[in-house]
Amino acid sequence: MNKIPYFAFYPGDWWRNSSIQSLEHFEKGVLIDLLTIMFDSDGELTLNGEAYPLNALGKRLGLDPETLEKTLATLMKYGAISQNDTGIYYSDWIKDRIDEVDTMREKRSRAGKASAQAKKQHSVDSVLQQEVNKDSTQCCECVETKGQPSISISNNINKQQNAGARTRTREGHMPDDAEQAVAMAFGKTEASEEFIRQAFYQAAALDFQDGRGNQIRNWPAHVQAFWNNSRNKERKETARLEAMKKRPASANRTSSALVPAEGIIKANC
Repeated sequence: MNKIPYFAFYPGDWWRNSSIQSLEHFEKGVLIDLLTIMFDSDGELTLNGEAYPLNALGKRLGLDPETLEKTLATLMKYGAISQNDTGIYYSDWIKDRIDEVDTMREKRSRAGKASAQAKKQHSVDSVLQQEVNKDSTQCCECVETKGQPSISISNNINKQQNAGARTRTREGHMPDDAEQAVAMAFGKTEASEEFIRQAFYQAAALDFQDGRGNQIRNWPAHVQAFWNNSRNKERKETARLEAMKKRPASANRTSSALVPAEGIIKANC
């Protein structure tokens, strides 16, 4: 059984599939229900590892036995589903969707390991950078004791160090593209894949700075905060609309209904 409760649905594939488009609307609806059941059973129509009993399937779909058998025969006739030697119905289409899920899961696993390795390397770089900062400070103090100007030298060194730190932050914690952004944050946050992609495009447009102009240092944490903020706005808007619906009808009247009596008299003259 699949742990991820979704599969990719491509409208173009659905409409271009001649087998599916040969079906009536009712048969297409039954097919969708069957595909969702098959998805939870590795692409086969089974119950507890055996062929799904037709009486139980009919109850689940809300169909009488005669209608169910007729619909299954039609789906097989047009190639929308198939049946193996043991009598189990299955769908090659949904099996392909399951393979896509497994492939994506493997890619995310590899991306997560790569992200962890990059984070570990960033920690090592930070320690090395601290040593460089100590050496640079000592160098500036030596220049100043010899009577030479040290302010400009110190400022240049600090600028270079800050720029290097920002670069390593991007390399260690920030994704390079939308798919890597999904791999780094999906499952670690409540956000969906599409939401994470939108968050990545917005962050990239702002050079990976938050709303206060600070450099983003933790991508999953940034995505979760962005998600929470969006959900709060949606809840406030929903509450506002619900409050408007509950208002008395008199409170929703337009101002035109409250025209002074003098205005009515003048209008009738």
